[in-house]
Amino acid sequence: MNRKTVAIVVLTITAMMLAGVVVQGLRDTPAFAQAPRAGDLGSGRYSDYVLVPLHVDENTDILCITDTITMRMLFFEYDVAGKALKVFGGGVELKKDL
Repeated sequence: MNRKTVAIVVLTITAMMLAGVVVQGLRDTPAFAQAPRAGDLGSGRYSDYVLVPLHVDENTDILCITDTITMRMLFFEYDVAGKALKVFGGGVELKKDL
């Protein structure tokens, strides 16, 4: 083989590899998530969250996170001046408290 033939073969292989990478990038990729827990009775969802931001004053914001599957509620306080996030109070068990 002469140099010209080797160059054509190498360029052809490189073009085929590049085409394979492009085709892989265009394919739809499935989204994999965690399987639902046994107690969810086939709802098909692992968990749903409801996030509610609350503005208390100039230096304090509170984030309320509710998990609708386990029926628990957590509160986080964000101190704007100190730029710190900390747990605000304890968690609330909605099934027990309501």
